[in-house]
Amino acid sequence: MTPLSSERLRWYAKAFQAVRLSWRLFLDRRVPLWTKLIPLFALLYILSPFDLIPEIAFPVVGYLDDITVFFLSLLLFAHLAPKPLVEEHLRAL
Repeated sequence: MTPLSSERLRWYAKAFQAVRLSWRLFLDRRVPLWTKLIPLFALLYILSPFDLIPEIAFPVVGYLDDITVFFLSLLLFAHLAPKPLVEEHLRAL
């Protein structure tokens, strides 16, 4: 087993921070409801039995598309949330 590179650790840290930021924004009542629908729709897509790349037919690639949709939805969510709120929550993290 190879040790984790510092680059990979930084990527994991950024991914974890994106999840934490999204969770904080999702719970913030000042974020508009339509913006909160973005991660909800992504979650519905991930949990849906209908998939662009099915996990059963393409095991690794099928999960990668779900992970990609998940993280892209978090990025879009943070991008469309009010900037002062995003900055406030980033400072708190």
